[in-house]
Amino acid sequence: MPASDPDERRALAQRAANTRWGVTVDRTAATRPARDAWIAKIASRIPDEVADPRQRAAMLQNLLAAEYSRLAAASRRARARRNADQALTETEPDNDA
Repeated sequence: MPASDPDERRALAQRAANTRWGVTVDRTAATRPARDAWIAKIASRIPDEVADPRQRAAMLQNLLAAEYSRLAAASRRARARRNADQALTETEPDNDA
C-alpha cells in the first residue's frame, strides 16, 4: 500500500532513488533512453515537410531552447512559491508560548 503521508512518500522515494543509483555503474547510459525519448518527443513537433537535415537540426535546437526556458520559468515559480511559504511560516506567531 502506498504511503499517504507526504514525508513518508518523500523518504520512500529517496530510499528508492539511492538504491537505484547505488547499483548503477554508468548513469549516463542508464538515462540515455529517457533523454532520447524526450528529444524525439520534442523533434516530433517539427513539421514533416521540413526535409533538410540542417534545417531540422536548427529547428530542434530552437524547440529545445524553448523547452529549457519553459522548465526554467517553472523552476522559478516553484522557488518563489516555496520561499513565500517559508516566509509565511517564519512570520506566523508561535501559539505555544
